[in-house]
Amino acid sequence: ALSQIVRRDIAAMNAEEHRILRARTERQARALWLSRSFFGAGLFLSLALMGIAIWRVLRDLRHRSAAERKLAAKDEQYRQVVELAGDIIYRTDAQGRFTFCNHAALSVLHFSELEIMGTPYTNLVRQDKRREAERFYLRQFARKRKTTYFEFPIVDGHGCERWIGQNVQLIMEDGKPCGFQAIAREITERKNAEMELQKSRNFVERIAATTPGVLYVYDLNDQKNIFSNREITTVLGYKLEEILNFDRLLSQIAHPDDQAMMQGHYAAMRQAQDGEVRRLEYRARHADGHWVWLAKRETAFERGADGMVVQVVGIAQDITAQKTAQEKLAYQATYDALTGLPNRHYFWTKLQA
Repeated sequence: ALSQIVRRDIAAMNAEEHRILRARTERQARALWLSRSFFGAGLFLSLALMGIAIWRVLRDLRHRSAAERKLAAKDEQYRQVVELAGDIIYRTDAQGRFTFCNHAALSVLHFSELEIMGTPYTNLVRQDKRREAERFYLRQFARKRKTTYFEFPIVDGHGCERWIGQNVQLIMEDGKPCGFQAIAREITERKNAEMELQKSRNFVERIAATTPGVLYVYDLNDQKNIFSNREITTVLGYKLEEILNFDRLLSQIAHPDDQAMMQGHYAAMRQAQDGEVRRLEYRARHADGHWVWLAKRETAFERGADGMVVQVVGIAQDITAQKTAQEKLAYQATYDALTGLPNRHYFWTKLQA
């Protein structure tokens, strides 16, 4: 009986041991399955993420390549535009030394790229204008003006003088100017024309200043002087600015008894022929109030689209002394000097009338 009990216990122990081993084996198998499942899922997820990352990188590379190609194409177009532009385009550093010049700039300046690069722009400016140009652009740098315009003469590589008009923009980095870029154009012909025009104006002004009498240009439509020399101040006492600002000149300075005559004169002047000179004597009010006799000669100066005269040029001279002498002679010829009574000549004149 004891051996049976022992065998039964041993059998029970073996069974329990087998059960424990099976349970342990099952747990190990489940753990292995779970680990393999997690590893597989992790591997799949890693591969998926890696694939997505590779796809994104390839997409970004394609986009970047496309953007770089577009940028390169734009840069090439910009370079061609700059290089083939007819205007002068250049850039300088903060010290005003050339860092870039397009073909047009080199062609106008008659310098090679090696000769111009690194050279201060002031070296090209005419000697007497260098300080002025330098001060102008130093003010632009100091005041951080984004865009300015300036005209100055330069001396090219052949020693010839040329005038340049340029728009200059500041190049900013971190809020500080580090140079400027400019688009310029040669304006030599215009400056020469302006200087010739100024010479002509100075010549006319000198002639007007030395002309005896009042030299003027009168506009028939606006009824005002658009030009007068300074002799007007001596003859009538008005300032030049006052005469030019009178809106209706005749009504303001002409004697009331002479205004109708003058209106008829200017109505006839509209039909005047080129070179035809018409004369008129009238009284004008001096700035201090007394009347001055003027004798003027006028001719057509400017015509309108219809061929009618719209402006006349004339010279007016003070004949007050002559008129006074004529009146005195006329009085002496018709009145007795002793009694002041009309004389025989006056009597017969009236009698015949």
